[in-house]
Amino acid sequence: MDLILPDLNANSFKTASGKEYIIYPTVGTGRFPMLEICMIEIQHGLSVSGFKSEILEAYELQNKSKFADVSVKLHNLQNGVSRILSGQMHPIFKLCTLFVCSPSENRETWSEAEAQEKVADWSSVDDAFFLNCARLFVRRYFKDLGIDFLSTSTQIRSGPEGEGSAK
Repeated sequence: MDLILPDLNANSFKTASGKEYIIYPTVGTGRFPMLEICMIEIQHGLSVSGFKSEILEAYELQNKSKFADVSVKLHNLQNGVSRILSGQMHPIFKLCTLFVCSPSENRETWSEAEAQEKVADWSSVDDAFFLNCARLFVRRYFKDLGIDFLSTSTQIRSGPEGEGSAK
């Protein structure tokens, strides 16, 4: 099956299951505590280059005999890798579950189980769409936050093949 490639600026889309989702610009106060958790998780999430950087910093701290700092770094790295290996959803997709909702969804509450079902339903949709949604959403809430989403989230698709040019 081919990936569904919604326009990066679309305000709604349908999945392969036929379910429609709407991208809302905000979350309610009932979901705001989870928004705060997602932002912390995203800020401390690691890319491969970030992982390498953290390992190098831990090595340098060890050479400076700052063993408590090394332990904290290594503990955080272990937790990040454990999340990936256990198949837990990425914090960016968790963030998207807060404001990308079906028309019938109760937007006042949030649950991990419902979020996992939603992300599973999104499996046929291009990930760049969600990265872009998250980027735009975060900018509304946290204008000065310097989170670097994948560069694909800043591309504009020029055709159904997903080719694009950077903004």
